[in-house]
Amino acid sequence: MLARAFIIGVVAGLRTLTAPAVISRTTTHGSGKGVVGVLGHPVTSAALGLLASGELLGDKSSQAPSRKIPSAFIARIVSGALSGSALCARRRQAVPDMVLGALAGAGGAVVGTLGVAALRQRLADAFGRDWPAALLEDVVAMSATALIAGKRA
Repeated sequence: MLARAFIIGVVAGLRTLTAPAVISRTTTHGSGKGVVGVLGHPVTSAALGLLASGELLGDKSSQAPSRKIPSAFIARIVSGALSGSALCARRRQAVPDMVLGALAGAGGAVVGTLGVAALRQRLADAFGRDWPAALLEDVVAMSATALIAGKRA
C-alpha cells in the first residue's frame, strides 16, 4: 500500500490535481469518514475532475508557472500527502496507516516534482520545444493513475 501511496505522490508531483481527482473517483461514496469521506463524495469527485482537466490543459500554456516555485511545490506536496493518506485510509481507518500514507505521498510528490521537472527540461531540449515533453508527462501521469485506479481498496 505504501508503494501505491508513493506512486500517487509522484503523480501529484507531475499534476497537482490529478492525484486527488483519481483517489476521489475511485473511492466509493460513503466508504469512510474524514478525508476519505470528503474525497469520496460525488460533488468532490466532479469538482476535482474538472479542475484536473483544466490543469492538464493549462500546463501546456507558456504562462504556466514553474512547478518549483514555493507555492506550486508546496501544493504538490500537500496534494501527494492528502492523496497518499486517503489511499491508505481507504483500506483501514487507522491513524498510523494515514500518517504513513501521507509521508509516502509527500515523498513521492517531491520526487515527482523535482525529478520530472529535470527530465521534462531535457526532453523539451531534445524535442526543441516543450509541448511534446508536456504530453509525454501527461501520458506518464495517466499511466500511473491507471495503476492506482485499477486496484481499488
